[in-house]
Amino acid sequence: DAIVGSSFLQWLQILDEDETTQAIVLVGQPGGGSEEAAARYIAEAIDKPVIAYIAGRQAPPGKSWRQTGTLATVIGRDPNFGTAQSKLAAFKEAEVTVAERPSQIPELLRKEIN
Repeated sequence: DAIVGSSFLQWLQILDEDETTQAIVLVGQPGGGSEEAAARYIAEAIDKPVIAYIAGRQAPPGKSWRQTGTLATVIGRDPNFGTAQSKLAAFKEAEVTVAERPSQIPELLRKEIN
């Protein structure tokens, strides 16, 4: 879950600047647009390897995640705004490796670090 008062962008910057961090794992979910913004930021500003995982990829359309970001999906936004597919497309465009399931994350990290 998000840390109240912070964003993916802030944490990406913090982790990118941290000398002990070798790689970053970003876990998102349907709803809101923060993962799409993070993908753009990664492409523009992050030098370290990033692995992404989007939970809830198989959730039925319209599934409520009970977050304010999800409310934005019903208020005059593009029908694809905040969907898992939108987030996956953003990461693909940013050339961020995406795990299809959580169990793939360690192996993808090993590949990226080595």
